[in-house]
Amino acid sequence: ELQKVNEEYFKTQGFIAVILVESSGSNEVTGESLLVKGNVAEVFIRRRAAEIGTMDIATRHVLFPVSKEELKEVTDVKVTISLSTK
Repeated sequence: ELQKVNEEYFKTQGFIAVILVESSGSNEVTGESLLVKGNVAEVFIRRRAAEIGTMDIATRHVLFPVSKEELKEVTDVKVTISLSTK
């Protein structure tokens, strides 16, 4: 569900952002989940490489909404990417 992101939102919420550079704009990137344990936030991303790619480069921004309460102890972010083909 989409939420309105404005100044009010950021009073209690935040984002963990992962930025990926893809070798083809045909590749798909999907944020799967976020797990916070102690001071580490681990994000899980699914990446599907196109069988036939395009001759361009794409930047993908994956945002994981998280409460400020959960974020206050986080000092490290671990990114786990699962790879597959379309």
